[in-house]
Amino acid sequence: MANNVLVLYATRGGSTREIAELIVKQLAASGMEAELLPVQAARSFDGCDTVVLGSAVRMGRLMPEMVRFVKKHKSRLSRYPVAAFAVCLSMKEETPEQHTTAEAFLDPIRREVPLISEGLFAGKMDYSKLDFFARLIVSKMVKAPEGDFTDRRKIEEWTEALEKRLEAETTKETVIEMPDFVGV
Repeated sequence: MANNVLVLYATRGGSTREIAELIVKQLAASGMEAELLPVQAARSFDGCDTVVLGSAVRMGRLMPEMVRFVKKHKSRLSRYPVAAFAVCLSMKEETPEQHTTAEAFLDPIRREVPLISEGLFAGKMDYSKLDFFARLIVSKMVKAPEGDFTDRRKIEEWTEALEKRLEAETTKETVIEMPDFVGV
């Protein structure tokens, strides 16, 4: 099993970090080694088998530091199984339209590296963690509701599916296919 997972995140208000922490905790509980770092602190992929990228969505876009990181390291990232998740309030009500909108947020990553799994989660909106201008835009123009919309069950289900996918990938790599012997 791929058991060393590097989870990198980009956040402003902390909600994406909290979701990344939940993912790391669940991976560790299943026996995997999981390291959590803000994307700006990532210096090496040494020792990891899988990379998980998580980013908040602000103003309809992933955090710029995540997009820059993926573009800069796409050749190295392409050597690993990569999963990604986006945290956006548009997922607080899961309708087909909202899901389609949120899926597009991962396009900047998807264009650079293939993804083995994608997660779309609602997070928190805490006005107190925003600077004055961001608070003004979010509260008056965007009219984003304040509150915690994190669905922990959905995060756990996604992480469990990711674990199974990684187990299958590892099993596929280590199993030697034997030809069928016909007429023996």
